[in-house]
Amino acid sequence: MKLHDIARAAGLTPYEWSGSYYGGTLAATAERLTDGKTHYYSASTRRFHGASVSKLRVIADGMALAAIERVSLDMNHTRKGYRVVIHDLTGTVINDRLGLDPAHKGLAAAQRDFEAQCEKHSDGAAILREAIANETRTHKRALDALITAAQKLREGEAL
Repeated sequence: MKLHDIARAAGLTPYEWSGSYYGGTLAATAERLTDGKTHYYSASTRRFHGASVSKLRVIADGMALAAIERVSLDMNHTRKGYRVVIHDLTGTVINDRLGLDPAHKGLAAAQRDFEAQCEKHSDGAAILREAIANETRTHKRALDALITAAQKLREGEAL
C-alpha cells in the first residue's frame, strides 16, 4: 500500500502539486494546498504578519509542505527576514522554525536552510506516523471531553 493510500484511509489528505496551481502566487498556492488544514497561509494571516511565500515545495511523498516565508521582524513591518516552515499533512508545523530574531537576513541563507530542512524531513512514512499519532491524541481528548459532558448530563448536574 502506498503512503497516499494509507493517509487517505486515515482520513488525511496528502499534498499534491497540481498543474491548476500554476499562474497564481506561491502564497495563493500555499493557501490552496493547506485549505482545511491550517490558516497559516490565509491572506488575512499573511497580511497581519506582513508575510509572503518565497519558495514552496511538496516533500516526503506528499506528507509535508515546505516553504520559505518572508516575515516582518517588527510590528511596524519595517524589517524583513526569511525562515523555513514545514507543515505535515494535517497542517501542523513539524520543524523548529526560527523565531523572528534569528531569522535569516538574506534569501540565499534561507535557501540553504530550506534544502537542509527538506532533506531532514524527507521520510514520509515517519511524518505520516507522527501525524496519525497526533490526530489520535487530539481526537481522544475531544472524545474524553464529550464523555465527561454526557456523564454530567446523566447525573443531572446541568439541570
